[in-house]
Amino acid sequence: MGVTGFPTIVFFPGGKKDVANFQTYNGPRELEDLVQFASTEAQKSQPAKIAQLLDQKQIDSCENSSACLIAFLPHISESSDDERAKYVAALKQVAEKNKGTNVQFFWSEATEQTNLEEALGLQDFPAFVGLSTRKKAYASLLGAFNFNNVDSFTRNLISGQEKLKILRQEIPKIKTVKEWKPQNKKNTDL
Repeated sequence: MGVTGFPTIVFFPGGKKDVANFQTYNGPRELEDLVQFASTEAQKSQPAKIAQLLDQKQIDSCENSSACLIAFLPHISESSDDERAKYVAALKQVAEKNKGTNVQFFWSEATEQTNLEEALGLQDFPAFVGLSTRKKAYASLLGAFNFNNVDSFTRNLISGQEKLKILRQEIPKIKTVKEWKPQNKKNTDL
């Protein structure tokens, strides 16, 4: 394992355990730093979470995040279970790729949160937005809603390369909505 001194701290990330698959911790040895390192690594090993935006508590939880990334998907009457499943699958891939970052992923059906959609200037769906509740600012994906574009936008937003627009009003309150249940039995993982 390459132990050359003491104390040496090695970490085996989530997934298959293998002697060749370890990391040596070279950070500070203070308790707070070790807890932060362990916390960050634990987040990376958790499955990516994508939640339907159902209530105000979810947006309130964004205060502790760098950003809330919200996909506004076409209304189901203008779409299908299969199409929605594809959008959510693309989001899950992006979330999985960006685990360990301080962002949260949500999706909402178009017209469910009209006040928020209007505040963000959304008119066409699907749409993808990064929202900073602390800064009261946002950025919108320009281009097609697909894995590559959503992933690139997400990485740019996280790294500070995406230009933010200041909201002209307070972030609208999120109205409580019912959880969407797919009609198609094969898409029950949404």
